[in-house]
Amino acid sequence: MTEKKRWWSRKSQAPEIEAKSFAQPLSAEVSQFIRLGITASTANAPKAAFDLYKASTAVSVPVHYIAGAASVVDPVIKLQDGTVLREHPVLDLLARPSPDFTRELFMETLLRNRLVTGECYVAALGSITAPPAELIPLSPMSVNPNRSTGGFTGHFQVTGDTLPGMYKRSKEPIGVRFVRDRLAEIKQIRNFSTEDGSLLRGQSPLLSASSEIRQHVLGVHHNTRLLEQGGRLSLVVSFSEDMSGDDFRAAQSAIRKEFGGANKAGAIAVTSGGAMDMKEMGQTNKDMDWSTLQDHAKMATASSLRFPLVLIFIAASSYNNYAVAKVAMWDDAALPLLNDVYGGLSDFLFPRYPDIPPNARLGVDESEVPALVDRKLDELVKRRAVNAETDNELRRLLGREDIGPAGDSIRDNAAKVPLGEDFLSGGSSPIMDEPNKPKGKNE
Repeated sequence: MTEKKRWWSRKSQAPEIEAKSFAQPLSAEVSQFIRLGITASTANAPKAAFDLYKASTAVSVPVHYIAGAASVVDPVIKLQDGTVLREHPVLDLLARPSPDFTRELFMETLLRNRLVTGECYVAALGSITAPPAELIPLSPMSVNPNRSTGGFTGHFQVTGDTLPGMYKRSKEPIGVRFVRDRLAEIKQIRNFSTEDGSLLRGQSPLLSASSEIRQHVLGVHHNTRLLEQGGRLSLVVSFSEDMSGDDFRAAQSAIRKEFGGANKAGAIAVTSGGAMDMKEMGQTNKDMDWSTLQDHAKMATASSLRFPLVLIFIAASSYNNYAVAKVAMWDDAALPLLNDVYGGLSDFLFPRYPDIPPNARLGVDESEVPALVDRKLDELVKRRAVNAETDNELRRLLGREDIGPAGDSIRDNAAKVPLGEDFLSGGSSPIMDEPNKPKGKNE
């Protein structure tokens, strides 16, 4: 057999096939998190959730939107009687929690951790019986709660470079605290979890949408890989005549150069010369259409995070429903999240300030949230029309101070008087008293 025949013989050499595949872009923890809901070690669950967060815009976009909007709202102290305090040392501490964190960065870190993993941690430096010197957020990936008798957390083990050590459970006059050397304290703020009786860790809201998020991650990487390599195998070029090895490789290189790649999609090949046959393998552009799966992933993730779908699918929104969706985002996602985190911070910080009354809580002044101001004003207009509240009561709804005794009365339109009453003289109307009396010439 000649050299030419030996090269072309199927017995001597298999046809050259180009492999087009892609590696799964997920870590082992993420894969197990998606399949089982948890990883082999519960301490790694936050890492798996953060891997999904980093890999999928279906997760990161709602989280960015909610945490970014909520982190810039100034906290206030709400007392049980409705009074709102805007000045206090604890608010000053939150305004600058540490030299390394602004208030916005501090709150955004806590909110993102809470949204992605279902829990967040904050450490306070200084004596546990005095106001903290600093507040520092800790990553859930570096904190491991350890069970004690009864299933409750006995201590938190913190690893990494930021405030590592063991924070032991301690019963103090101000309540149960987790302290290290009485100069540092840690606080866990978590949501409900189906694991461990909801006593140890929070549970990521991404669990319920993990399959859809996996589709989103793999779909994006699959399509990107297809574009980089010119699509999956969709065209077979064969030559009816035998060719030498050099001629075959030269023809192969020329065809790939002229017609391969995403930028050559839709091009038509026109050749001349030797006999050549082309067969199309892909019959429709739906072979590479992942848009439906991507939309399902976005919808599932947004629903898990209670994020309005209108803010995800901007093309389907109008000015009116976009404005309504922003209010819904605050009502359904941002405000409950802030109240949860502020509630945990209140329990953590307020016992260190004896001048703060019992039942006081950190909260949000809704009059400072632009998306909620118009709704509050509409509500006040309706309540004013009902006329069942004083000016001072309405001002308190806006977080404003009373205007004194003059604001404690209910006012009404002076033109409204009972029928039959002469409001000019204060007496009865003679017309109503004597309706049949004939009128004189001068009347």
